Amino acid sequence: MALKRRIGLFSAALIVVGGIIGSGIFFTPAATAAALPSAGWVIFVWTLGGAVALAGALTYAELGAMLPEAAARTSTSARRSGRSRPSCRRG
Repeated sequence: MALKRRIGLFSAALIVVGGIIGSGIFFTPAATAAALPSAGWVIFVWTLGGAVALAGALTYAELGAMLPEAAARTSTSARRSGRSRPSCRRG
């Protein structure tokens, strides 16, 4: 059975949640809340950060859909530089 090469809404949401948790969401809220004037600002900044994380996740999902081979980000950089395949060697 082959793996399906697609990402759905649930998978994209899990990528975003993983990014937020991985960036220290359990350690930074107190510092953020102390720096902002009210609870409304805290929620606004947290929502804005979530939107930025979602945009990043959707960008990577699009790269993965355009370039299904492994290391899509590296492949994109290689194609922009004129190389046909990514390489660790320069020259």
